[in-house]
Amino acid sequence: MRKVGALALGLVIAFMANFLAMGLAGGGHGWDSPFFASMLLWVAYPLVLIRGLRVFAGGTSSSRVDGSILAAALASNFLLAWLTYSEGVEYFERTLGYGVAELWIAIWLGWQGVAALNLAKAKGYFGKAGSLDPLNEDA
Repeated sequence: MRKVGALALGLVIAFMANFLAMGLAGGGHGWDSPFFASMLLWVAYPLVLIRGLRVFAGGTSSSRVDGSILAAALASNFLLAWLTYSEGVEYFERTLGYGVAELWIAIWLGWQGVAALNLAKAKGYFGKAGSLDPLNEDA
C-alpha cells in the first residue's frame, strides 16, 4: 500500500511539473526546455520515492542502482542545460522572477535530492539500517 502511495505522489508531482512547464513554454515564446525535460519526471519521481521506501525501511538496497539513478540525474541536468543553451538563455531569463520557473526548478531538483539521499542511506553514511534517525542517536 505504501508503494501505491509513493507511486501516486510521484505522478502528482510529475503532473504539477508538466503543468508548470507548459506555462513556462508560453505557447512556444517562453522557456521550452522544461516541457521536454519534465517528461523524465513521470518515471523519475515514482522511482526514487519507491526506492526511498525500500532504503529507509531497512529492506534490501543496492548502492549500484541508487548510484545509477544519481548518475542519470546528473546527466539529465546536463541535458536540461544543453536544451536551455540551444534555445537561447534569454528565454530562461525572461521567466525568472515570477515564481513559476523557480518552483519548477525546485521540483526538478527535488527528485535528485531524494536520489542522493537514497544513495547516502544505502551506502550507510547515516543512521542504522532501517532507521529513520539521520544523526544515529539510537546507537
